[in-house]
Amino acid sequence: MELLKRFQNHNLKVLKTIGKGTYGNVYLCENQEDTHTIVKDIELNIKLQDHKQDIANEIKILSKLNHPNIIKFYNCYYIDNHVMISMEYATSGNLAEYMYRRCPKLIDQKEILFFFCQVLLGVNYIHKLDIIHRDLKAENILLTGKNGVLVKIGDFGVSKMLAR
Repeated sequence: MELLKRFQNHNLKVLKTIGKGTYGNVYLCENQEDTHTIVKDIELNIKLQDHKQDIANEIKILSKLNHPNIIKFYNCYYIDNHVMISMEYATSGNLAEYMYRRCPKLIDQKEILFFFCQVLLGVNYIHKLDIIHRDLKAENILLTGKNGVLVKIGDFGVSKMLAR
């Protein structure tokens, strides 16, 4: 019931749970314009000061990014002892899921290079902003668009901004 209340306060309807993590869950939601969004619902642990700083760091980094190959940040809500981060929904899942669906059939070299070039464009963009992702893996490479043709880097939870 508490979960439902947190989401209703921001006109979000939970459609399903996408993932579960150490500090919270990720939900596919629908907003009042019938647009899908991903909401990362993180429970703040008062005992872990670093945890709060990590979340603040992720929000700070996400809010600075604006690139076609980076998942979009929409908003952040603080409710009770929870932080809810609303982001773009990647309609075709992630690269790991895509590879498992294709198995045992191999992915064409052209397609691999197409995906890889988009990842490199995203990495180049964040590196120019002195941001290091630190967790690039197939699960954090998201696919969206019709037929999953647009690649986006997601999950900036452990990323770092370098001192200038």
